[in-house]
Amino acid sequence: VRNNWTQGSNTVLSTYCPSTMINHEGQTCGRFDLYANGEYITKGRTQFDDYNVVMNVTTQSNEASIANTTGTGCSTTACVAYYQVLYGGQLAEGQQAGLNTMLHSELPAYSSAIINDTNDYNGWWAYNSPYDTPSYNDVTAASRSLIYLRGTNQVIYYDRAATGATAAKGVYLTTTGTPTISGNVAHWLTRSTTQKAYYTALLPSGGSITNVGLSTVNVTSDQAADWEPSSIISNTPASNTASTQFLSVLEWGASTLTQSTTTLVSSSAGQAFDGARVGSSLAMFMRTWLATFTGVTYPASGATTQYISDLSPNTTYSISAAGAPASATTDTAGVLEFSASGTGNIRSEEHTSEL
Repeated sequence: VRNNWTQGSNTVLSTYCPSTMINHEGQTCGRFDLYANGEYITKGRTQFDDYNVVMNVTTQSNEASIANTTGTGCSTTACVAYYQVLYGGQLAEGQQAGLNTMLHSELPAYSSAIINDTNDYNGWWAYNSPYDTPSYNDVTAASRSLIYLRGTNQVIYYDRAATGATAAKGVYLTTTGTPTISGNVAHWLTRSTTQKAYYTALLPSGGSITNVGLSTVNVTSDQAADWEPSSIISNTPASNTASTQFLSVLEWGASTLTQSTTTLVSSSAGQAFDGARVGSSLAMFMRTWLATFTGVTYPASGATTQYISDLSPNTTYSISAAGAPASATTDTAGVLEFSASGTGNIRSEEHTSEL
């Protein structure tokens, strides 16, 4: 998705969600890359012809890492999925439990991608056990909802990760400069030093951002041989849990950029939603998805443009809020976008028509 076609000043956001089916196909569902003004702001690992499965794990690809702790037979490097299982990666080459689903929309003000990739973290067979893909099936939910605000250079994304047992989870992002971390915010200058990026971790509460470098899978990483990647930051909970949500905001601009006001907003009634106010925009995400939406109430929090994600695509919903329309219709990905005064509460629910 481009924000414009002017050479030297355009931004390209690339999102990925393949369903791999054959040998040597790598799996990177949920990954995104961001290219702005002639250089990368963030870039997942490019998998070269050596079929390097080590470099294809989620820690290297701007994805969520979810450890799958059930199953047997993948405790040594003789197992072809050893690194994916050990470090919470996605299985590939048709070894995953099933296909992915992805909803996508492209509109003038924003673009969205809603991904359910639970199947990628589970394996469906145990061929030549214990030396091939084990039958791991403990990941019960894995999904990412992403909204790209095209005019303000902001990406807001929400990851859900759930397992039957307590297990390690995290979200990783490649930086193209040495990151400086303060609290829940990391920032860096790009390779040219003419652009700056900010990454903010709003969830999980009590989590931490860490600069883990490029060798995040306990092997000698050849990621450093690529020009753009400089380091990798992780957003992880304070302790391992069975279910975790991650809310992240990436913002970028000139080297003099001052980060927009970025705050966490949660629903006050109805279904549980979490959201990020970034400047004058507020994006809300359904905490447990897939689920049927019945209604939600949340504070407008000063934002004048509202985005409610994870609803049914092409569906009309009723709205009650100061300065907002009485109803609006979601896009092809299930995002409801509308303007409001930024005051009071926002309430949205299923739209009903009287005969």
